[in-house]
Amino acid sequence: MTVPNPKSYLKPGMIASLTLSGVEKAPAPSVPLAAVVADPSASGRYGVFVASEANGKWTAHLRAVTLGETHDSDVAVEGVKPGEKIVVVGVADLKDGDLVQVLR
Repeated sequence: MTVPNPKSYLKPGMIASLTLSGVEKAPAPSVPLAAVVADPSASGRYGVFVASEANGKWTAHLRAVTLGETHDSDVAVEGVKPGEKIVVVGVADLKDGDLVQVLR
C-alpha cells in the first residue's frame, strides 16, 4: 500500500492506524481451529459439529462451513450462527448424530 506523504510528515519506522474505505465485509462468527474437521462427504470441504438439544439430550450434527480468515487459534466460518454450540473436544472421533455432553 502506498500512502501519499507530500509534506513528509510520515517518517520511516513510524506506526500508523489505517481505516480502509470501500472494503465491506460482514463480520463472521469464528470457531477454534480444533473444531474444524474434514467433511467426509466432500473432498476438500470442511465442517464443524453443531450441538443441538432435544429432550434434555445433546446431539452433534456435522455442518458444512466455508473457512475464512484465521486469527491466532480461531478461524472465521460461514455456515454457523452466533450463539450456536460448537463441539471442540473429541471431534476427530465424532459421527453425525452422536450424543455429546455440553459443558457450560
